[in-house]
Amino acid sequence: MARFINFPVTGGFSNIATPLTTPAVDGDNLLLAESIISVSVNPAGVIGAGAARMLVTLQLNGIAGSSVCTLTVGTSATATPIGNLPTVVTAARIKDAINKAITANPGGVKSTATLPQDSAVNAAYAFGNTLYFKSFSIA
Repeated sequence: MARFINFPVTGGFSNIATPLTTPAVDGDNLLLAESIISVSVNPAGVIGAGAARMLVTLQLNGIAGSSVCTLTVGTSATATPIGNLPTVVTAARIKDAINKAITANPGGVKSTATLPQDSAVNAAYAFGNTLYFKSFSIA
């Protein structure tokens, strides 16, 4: 297992009810792999009184003062994750992609979580089906 899991954010937004553009989370976001206890994906997750979004929650252990890492997934590189939900890919496929990153690269330092395309499992690659991590926050 790699020591760190990388969650690359593109066109980042904050994890609040009404997301704000947050360029500070763009790019690589590293999380200590051994601190992740569980992964859950809610395809209609809501933060506060905000609208539905694809919400990924990583239950953490061992980071002082923190217990959860929250990410959102969207279909647009620039738009807010609200209303840009995947239409084909399932929560189980996103969870599987993250779990593969956690268990990959034995003896390595970093493994990157790569989201599946928003298409059928064996469909041809299409750039328009790209999914993006849109936020990253630890609380």
